[in-house]
Amino acid sequence: MRRPTATVLVAVYLVDGSRSRPATASSWGLNRLDDLPRSGTPPSVFGKFAELANQWNAKPTPDATALARRLIEFRQGCAAIQLARDLPLPADDIRWLKLRCADWAARIEEHLRTLEETRDTEGVQASVQLTIADIVLELTTRSRTT
Repeated sequence: MRRPTATVLVAVYLVDGSRSRPATASSWGLNRLDDLPRSGTPPSVFGKFAELANQWNAKPTPDATALARRLIEFRQGCAAIQLARDLPLPADDIRWLKLRCADWAARIEEHLRTLEETRDTEGVQASVQLTIADIVLELTTRSRTT
């Protein structure tokens, strides 16, 4: 049976799709929509998204609890993007980003499920590193092609 682990926690932290979130929400990564360049070009916005996603690497996750918390926080960022009403991008780029973000969120949730089932912190961390690298690559590539 699939548990809605991250999804339920994300719903608790986010407020009605706006960019403002309660102080308890994560303040790193994709949650930092306020850091996007409001008057920037799509390449600069996607470049900033890549930078934000890469913040995953800024904090160690030495145990299963820390890794789970970090996964949930990253997943919150995907929800923030999905619910945002004012992303500084053209409509086609927003559609692309939201579709990709849904896929990334599913991958993050799968990592969380694996961690909960196996407690294999090292193995899950290695898999997450690959996922984050893929996300950063996709965003960087998009920044160069828009």
